[in-house]
Amino acid sequence: MKARQAGFTLIETMVAVVILGLILVGLSQTVRLAMTSWQTEVRLTKRNVDFLKVDNALRPLIRDLQPGGGIGPPPLIGTPDLLSGVSRMAIPSLGPGRSLVQIGLGRSGNRLVVRWSPYMPGLPAGRPVPPPEEETIATNIDRVVISYGANGTWTDHWTQSDLPQLVRIHVVLAGEHAPRWPDFVIAPIQMAP
Repeated sequence: MKARQAGFTLIETMVAVVILGLILVGLSQTVRLAMTSWQTEVRLTKRNVDFLKVDNALRPLIRDLQPGGGIGPPPLIGTPDLLSGVSRMAIPSLGPGRSLVQIGLGRSGNRLVVRWSPYMPGLPAGRPVPPPEEETIATNIDRVVISYGANGTWTDHWTQSDLPQLVRIHVVLAGEHAPRWPDFVIAPIQMAP
């Protein structure tokens, strides 16, 4: 009697290597899909965070625009690329709460900025006006288009004696594959200070 040798035959070994190869190919595809999904989620989350950051900065500024008293300059002067008026802002150096400030919202280079200075109506003659400060709300901006809504129509200029019912801010990000943001549509509260 011949003793049978222990071990695997060549065919058994080749079948095992092929099965192991198929398992590794499947695992690599799964890992690649997981990494692509993760990178997409990070990109989309960053886009949403940027959008929410801009929304959280713009909404209170527009919402708290101060209506004029019918005397003096219009409470809001608006063009397609610049909005200026008096609003409320939380500024620690001016004390607790939200202080009245003169604001200007627009694009500076590739940034969306708000320029502000303390609101000082009837400033005595000879007293220097403080220079405006500038805060960047968003970067990588290609264009900003501001429009003003009243009585069911939109216009790209506003110089009337009252506030518009709505302010729409269309922000276009720079770059070929930049995400598209929805418009910011904000209603001023329209209450006297």
